[in-house]
Amino acid sequence: MSETKRPTTECYREAAERLRQLARECWLADIQADLLDLSARFERMAAYYAAQTPSDPRDRDGRSIIPVTSPLLNDLGSRASAKGIA
Repeated sequence: MSETKRPTTECYREAAERLRQLARECWLADIQADLLDLSARFERMAAYYAAQTPSDPRDRDGRSIIPVTSPLLNDLGSRASAKGIA
């Protein structure tokens, strides 16, 4: 059995970015539209792949994608809504 590497979300997103660069350099409208469409497909594949694999919960810029909530913030929010502020 072959030991092939599975593509990562970064691989799909890099390919999508390269396709967008090619589209910007292309002067034929039909080709440009096709490249942008293919780029969008690669972005969707990256999102699909990211949803299928358990990994570090960070976006591609390294920011956490897990919402941060704290008891203090929740308490402040409930007080503000009770007073009709929020």
